[in-house]
Amino acid sequence: MTINERIAEIRKDLGLTQTAFGQRIGVSRDTIANLEGGRSAISDLQKTAICREYNISMDWLETGEGEMKILPLDEDMELAMTLKKLGKRAPVEIVKVILKMYEKLDDAARDGLDESIIEAVLAIKKDPE
Repeated sequence: MTINERIAEIRKDLGLTQTAFGQRIGVSRDTIANLEGGRSAISDLQKTAICREYNISMDWLETGEGEMKILPLDEDMELAMTLKKLGKRAPVEIVKVILKMYEKLDDAARDGLDESIIEAVLAIKKDPE
């Protein structure tokens, strides 16, 4: 398997379109299509961005040897990465307040809130506008 095929494998494994995959590493859909198709060589900067953004082993990306994923992220690392991706749309202080309030809820209140959030997310997915 070539590095180009491994890039496609990462993207497909994550269930992302070429556009979405490229946006997270700062390149266009056309760039991803050219990389996956072997029409363009991947730069060191692009390799680093893919490995950092998607928690991929550089050794695996370059050679296909070893495990694709680096050690699983702990919850704090996942939260930090999510907040970084959200940027100014979700200031860290607001998220901290929400989490502290959630922690104070009893089980019944958490269950109700969880259900409401899931329903709201599903409604947004069905009608994003």
